[in-house]
Amino acid sequence: MPPLDELASGLWRITVTRNGPPSDDEGVPTARRRPRSGGELGTAAGAGRRCIDRRPTYPAIGREGLQTRESAGVGQVSFDEAGDAVRRTRLANERTYLAWWRTGLTTFAVSLATGKLVPELSSGAAWPFEAIGVAFGVVGLLFIAYAYVRQKRVEEALARGEYAPFETHTAFVFAALGVVLGIGTITVILLQPS
Repeated sequence: MPPLDELASGLWRITVTRNGPPSDDEGVPTARRRPRSGGELGTAAGAGRRCIDRRPTYPAIGREGLQTRESAGVGQVSFDEAGDAVRRTRLANERTYLAWWRTGLTTFAVSLATGKLVPELSSGAAWPFEAIGVAFGVVGLLFIAYAYVRQKRVEEALARGEYAPFETHTAFVFAALGVVLGIGTITVILLQPS
């Protein structure tokens, strides 16, 4: 009869053990296992218990793409961990770049609403709203321009195997712009006659 893990279907390896870790035909252990809360299997507290190991196993992924289970070997995990980390970091960098873009586009929408829609709907002078709208538009441009600079800086650092931290002075500039725009918007709203 073949071993139980050869009978498992899909990508799951099921190993049933009694009083000890799974082993190959020569009796050499093939896997390590953490002790159960009731005691280690094979001890008096854990004697007679059955342990089912349902850890997923993944086929090897390389330059050629996804390999079959037979060519990768059942139960083997074979991938380049450092390469995978770089790929995930590049994808995260791309998501961050797009987030900066979304923030810039949202700021353009706020700029349009503040500079054009609000003056049409309110009574009073339009210039304060237009000034705040233009300021929001400038901040939107800064977000999109900085998105490109930041994305390139992180990619270059990844190519060198380094880390590119978010610059403190850039964070301060964006925070200061946000505070100034917030104060300006609140001031215009409070001083504008209804």
